[in-house]
Amino acid sequence: MKRLHATALVVTFLLAGRTAAEQITVSEAVRRALAANPELVAAGAEARAADAAARQSGRRINPEVELSIENAGVEEAMTETTVAVGQLFELGGDRRARIDAATAAQQIVARDAELRRLEIEARVRSAHASLLAAQQQVAIARENVASADAVFGAIRERVAAGKVSPIEETRASVTASMERIELTRAEAELESARVQLASTWSGNAADLVASEQPGTAAIGSAVDGHPELRRWEAVVAQREAEAGIERARGVPDLRASAGIRTYESGDGPAAVAAIAIPLPLDRNRNAVAAALARVEAARSERDAARLRLSRDLGEAQLRRTAAQQNVERFRTEIIPAAESVHEAITEGYRLGKFGYLEVLDARRTLAQARLQLVAAQRELELARVDVERLTGGWQ
Repeated sequence: MKRLHATALVVTFLLAGRTAAEQITVSEAVRRALAANPELVAAGAEARAADAAARQSGRRINPEVELSIENAGVEEAMTETTVAVGQLFELGGDRRARIDAATAAQQIVARDAELRRLEIEARVRSAHASLLAAQQQVAIARENVASADAVFGAIRERVAAGKVSPIEETRASVTASMERIELTRAEAELESARVQLASTWSGNAADLVASEQPGTAAIGSAVDGHPELRRWEAVVAQREAEAGIERARGVPDLRASAGIRTYESGDGPAAVAAIAIPLPLDRNRNAVAAALARVEAARSERDAARLRLSRDLGEAQLRRTAAQQNVERFRTEIIPAAESVHEAITEGYRLGKFGYLEVLDARRTLAQARLQLVAAQRELELARVDVERLTGGWQ
């Protein structure tokens, strides 16, 4: 039997199974998901809301117009009418603290959007890898069915010629039936993999075929650029700004007003002015202490996130290394050896040197080796996706 690489198996599957298949690369799948995924649409709306809130936070407090009438309806008293304009002056840096808090909130929303994008792209790349693996498994299953049918036909001829026992024909028939069951299972998993990939952009899964093995470009090795850490930095900044707001509230604000007072008697108008400032009996110390405690909590959460990401990255790198070694071992050692044994035993069976059980065992060993190579390739890509996600890849 000629050696058949996993990529060739997929080509065979495409040619034999579907005539109108839509081939999709991983980059095209990512493009579709990022363009149409509802989670990213929602993230865009949240970003616009945060931008508007940040702009609003810089607006100054509106002035007030005050109208007062005194002594109206009182006998032997002149009615006095006063029109004044007042303005609140924030003396503790309230406006600056509000701007800082809104800007930090804007950054949090932006980092949340980055995290969603990162997770969705990782989901797409993993689904594409799973679809590619499912296609390869179907191709192997179809080859196994064809091989089992061919062996069954050859054995039936030998039984008819009286060269082997009818029991071998029964065994071959059972084997062929089991291979068809395995093909049905593999085809069901393939349809499921199509649905999983198409669901990332709410697309149609029919006739969807992964057409590209993901690349092996260099990837990062540290979590410093991960959006989650940048998000926690923004959370710390927001909590610090909120502490600034609480401090500013402990500083009394000044309210000033000025206006004109007129008299019913017709005497000339008089200018009036007023200044009001609260007595600082409560300097908002408890609220400030609570805000500072939340700052400390945010910093600890940031440090915990860094530790968790670093741990997950280390595990993903170990899985990637192990999967890469397994892939190379299957490609260079195990599969060539299994193919060689299968070819030798098949030829020996034709010459009468081996029985059907030896042929069956050699074919099963080769099929299992190929399936395990597919699994190792999928594990390698999934581990790679995890490493890229944890290092903030695809930016």
